[in-house]
Amino acid sequence: MSRFHNRNGTQVPYTAEEEAARDAEEAAWTADAANRAADQEEARKDRALLTQSRMLWVIETLLGELEAIRRGDPPTQRAITLRNRINNL
Repeated sequence: MSRFHNRNGTQVPYTAEEEAARDAEEAAWTADAANRAADQEEARKDRALLTQSRMLWVIETLLGELEAIRRGDPPTQRAITLRNRINNL
């Protein structure tokens, strides 16, 4: 398949060297597909882990605040802020 440049509105065919260079770029891109897919999966797992960590922090904070309420302590500013953030979800 012949490729073309668009120069000043005119289609100019690639030279043999340009064709070979472009073929090499496309081959490298295709060969790297597995690495890109692995990187995307790793990023997805990182996002999921971050979400789980945040959820765990919220649960631990809520449990601590519930324990403070059980003891009769007044709510902390952190508890008020957390309650407001949860209400705004």
